[in-house]
Amino acid sequence: MRDGVARLTYGNMRVGNAVDRFWRDGSLQISAVEQVEFLERVARGKIPVSHEILNELRQLTLLEKTARYELHAKSGWLATTKPELGWWVGWIERKSGIFPFALNMDTANAEECLTIGRECLKALGKL
Repeated sequence: MRDGVARLTYGNMRVGNAVDRFWRDGSLQISAVEQVEFLERVARGKIPVSHEILNELRQLTLLEKTARYELHAKSGWLATTKPELGWWVGWIERKSGIFPFALNMDTANAEECLTIGRECLKALGKL
């Protein structure tokens, strides 16, 4: 895990001893800006993984495909903190470019991040 996180230069690259949850409530930390920068690299295929792995990732994250765009995203929710934390991160691919995004917010409702995130992307004219 340590080698993989370091190879990807993901966040602060600290795995610690909690290898089963370091990305949720362990020592790994990443800011929204760092997440957007990472997702830009993922969307452009600029991370050190095989094409097969990258294609799998793209298939797993594809939420919506229209004639105008592809929406790739992942949500999460951490209920062990106070306040509880929800997030929605991903990217939109359009003919005009790639638009990564990251939203995290205090919420006790995991779906709230998706609803607010979609509205933000619509307001920006990306969806």
